[in-house]
Amino acid sequence: MTLASCIERLSAAGLLVSSTGDPETTFDRLTADSREVGPTDGFVAICGSSLDGHLFIDKAVSNGATAIVCEAGRVDDVASITRPAPAREPALLEVTDSRRAWLEISSLLHADPGQALTMTAVTGTNGKTTVATLVKRVLTGSDRICGFIGTTEVYDGARITLLPTRRPPRIDSTRIWLPCAATTVLTSASKRPPMPWINTVFASPT
Repeated sequence: MTLASCIERLSAAGLLVSSTGDPETTFDRLTADSREVGPTDGFVAICGSSLDGHLFIDKAVSNGATAIVCEAGRVDDVASITRPAPAREPALLEVTDSRRAWLEISSLLHADPGQALTMTAVTGTNGKTTVATLVKRVLTGSDRICGFIGTTEVYDGARITLLPTRRPPRIDSTRIWLPCAATTVLTSASKRPPMPWINTVFASPT
């Protein structure tokens, strides 16, 4: 993906404040975890409930990030951090809301799979996994290729991956959706907003 395509998408969404860097700068993946950043990745700084991703921009740059997405006015917060000089200064996209920008860019990166999805959100304190599991079984019984992301396992339509703890790790659900997604049920907990637990059921359109 090129910086130019990101600029176009974020501008259309009303999120872009400013951009610097070569419009032909590319990255293959966008992550919010600086530890996962490699030389062909972009990094998005997210303000979480306990940690601020803007404080890890230096780590992402040191790991070779080719592009940084952050919220406008926050660059100065990390400008004084000492870090090794990168081989190439990364492109910078300043936005009004980095979380929404992450969603827009991730969707664009995967050819907008959400356009083929029908989504239903189920919220509450208890029963989310049960509801998602039941919906998955109904869809599977209707001869649809169906997947599931829950608190204990992930099923991508072909194989099951058990999760080590009840609270699942961050999952790139966009990639899981790509093979078969068309109907999705999202269930999110009321705890620890704005980073909810997500149980997802997705199925093919026929």
